[in-house]
Amino acid sequence: TCSGRRARIKGVSPGIWLADAGAVDKAFLGLIGTASPNQVLGIYTNSAGWNTFNVMTNGSIAIGSQSTNANAVLDVSGNIYCSSKIYIGTADAATATQMATYALGVNGTAMFTKAKVKLYGNWPDYVFEEKYHLLPLSDLENYLKQHSHLPEVPDEAEVKKDGIDLGENQAIMLKKIEELTLYIIKQNKTNIEQQEQINNVSIELANLKTNPSR
Repeated sequence: TCSGRRARIKGVSPGIWLADAGAVDKAFLGLIGTASPNQVLGIYTNSAGWNTFNVMTNGSIAIGSQSTNANAVLDVSGNIYCSSKIYIGTADAATATQMATYALGVNGTAMFTKAKVKLYGNWPDYVFEEKYHLLPLSDLENYLKQHSHLPEVPDEAEVKKDGIDLGENQAIMLKKIEELTLYIIKQNKTNIEQQEQINNVSIELANLKTNPSR
């Protein structure tokens, strides 16, 4: 016993109980015992029980549960909120400086089963509005000859330096697809008009052959 509270250094469930000013037990710091043989040290609370914070025999840490994944040094069961930045796969100062403007930096490959990017700009459906100005193909050709990339699409040097904004790039690609669709529709109308003209000329030539005196 320590100041009216319970403390045990050795024996069954060694540890120390922590209480508030009203002598109400709030938490226990110690060992679970045989119930979780892989645990070295844990914190027990009245609300969460042992599913609070636990250090395992291999040095891994479990938060929100009494065990860790075999491949994890830190295993968190629940949400994680961070008020600053998270870097994964790097402790290099130069790399960290390069990532300084980002909330999350991953030096390596990341795999997702699903990812969503929320845009703060406009989705390019405005391309299909009547007032939208579609660049003439001759002007587009001149631009490509001069710059070697589509308008508004970042060039190779920019991508190598700053990477690609997934949401913004997706919007740009959709805009170019929509513009391409308009070019195709316009070209198709031209083809139909030309075919009609060809058909009319063919009919006139056929009539001339049938009635050469006309």
